[in-house]
Amino acid sequence: MLEIDIPVLLVLQSPPLTQQLHRHLIDLGIEPTLIRSVATLEASLDELHQSPEAIILFDAMLPGAQEDLLGRYTAVAPRTCRVVVLRREDSHHSTRSFLQAGADGVISETGLTVTGLESLLEHAWFTRNLRLELHQVRSEIEHARAQLRLISTTDTQTGLSHGRYFEERLAEDWRRAAPVGGLISLIGIAIDGFDSWVSRTPPMILEEFLQTLARRLQNSIRRAGDLPARLGRDRFVVLLPRADQRVLQAVLQRLAQKIARDRLLAPPGCEWPTVTLAGITEMAHRDGVPTNLIVTIGNALTQGQRQGGDRIVTLEPTP
Repeated sequence: MLEIDIPVLLVLQSPPLTQQLHRHLIDLGIEPTLIRSVATLEASLDELHQSPEAIILFDAMLPGAQEDLLGRYTAVAPRTCRVVVLRREDSHHSTRSFLQAGADGVISETGLTVTGLESLLEHAWFTRNLRLELHQVRSEIEHARAQLRLISTTDTQTGLSHGRYFEERLAEDWRRAAPVGGLISLIGIAIDGFDSWVSRTPPMILEEFLQTLARRLQNSIRRAGDLPARLGRDRFVVLLPRADQRVLQAVLQRLAQKIARDRLLAPPGCEWPTVTLAGITEMAHRDGVPTNLIVTIGNALTQGQRQGGDRIVTLEPTP
């Protein structure tokens, strides 16, 4: 005998068919729930949303059975097993059309028997489980792909985007802005005296400093599309698409203040290094080369460090 320990719902329009299926299910040891009205159907959907394990047998001749009802059960309760009952007088629907619409099984009223119903329910339940397993596998594959994309674009030490991804984004934003002469702003951050500081700093303190700086860069951006990234051991950038000089200066000042405050809150006995910041705003144009912005920012950071570091360098836009 078929063993089913989950709810079985009958959503049928024909009283004789309902009685026949009800008897067959009782013979199989299953006590079904009869859905007799739209209100009851809506209530059953709400219940299934909370407890989605159920087998549903519904009438192919219900209004909108293929287009609406089956789709609603699929959306609201995707873990249900959905079986369509084709009436003998139904000449508008086919088994294939319902299977393509998402049914797990289709049974015809013609020749309906206890044995046939049992076999159909077993097959439909197997199909439902296979469908869910396939969905789970697809979800896991998509999650793995997302993780690989994240790993391939992320600096593992800081969690920021790495330089290659930053350059791709800069080129993409430049291409998007060039036709309309849009603005691109860029902030560069260089850690002053990094190599000397690293040589006398325990690795745990180095990790804490880099991660604190990375969080500070992430927290400094407030607009969709802004991107902090790590360009090298001691160089970082923040890409600010569509940002004018006013936005650039606000981010620069906010960064400088918070990085200076972080130095004061460094662990006891540890002296965190100062940083030099540089910012530039350029109007994108078709003849321009976006990587020139990186070179310009890099030169400005180097010049600022030669002047003693721990400062903000603001560059004038190219005429």
